[in-house]
Amino acid sequence: RLAAAEQAVDGLLGSRKAWFGMGAALQERAELDRRIAAARGAVDDARRQEEEALQERRDQAALLRDKARLAAERGDFAEAQQGFSQALAVADQDWEHRARTERDAQAVANWLEARRRKPDGNR
Repeated sequence: RLAAAEQAVDGLLGSRKAWFGMGAALQERAELDRRIAAARGAVDDARRQEEEALQERRDQAALLRDKARLAAERGDFAEAQQGFSQALAVADQDWEHRARTERDAQAVANWLEARRRKPDGNR
């Protein structure tokens, strides 16, 4: 909308060399430039905030994944399952470690299920 107004004012300014109301058109053009710059700045700020929030979520997911892996190494598979689940809940779909974390979570879930089904005498 602002860009369309800017084009209209530019067209008006470009169509004539000078006229009585030219000062007002130039002021309008300057105000449009200011508003466009402010809008672009707001968009850039919002984009930057979104990127920072996404990176924070990915960092948190990586930390949760690392804790889950350590729990699995210790043999605490219930804690590992919880950590992998939390990591997947926090991370976005494009997280670079998502596929591996999903596989790890499934492996832990399979192990816990197999252990649950095993008779007590076979542990």
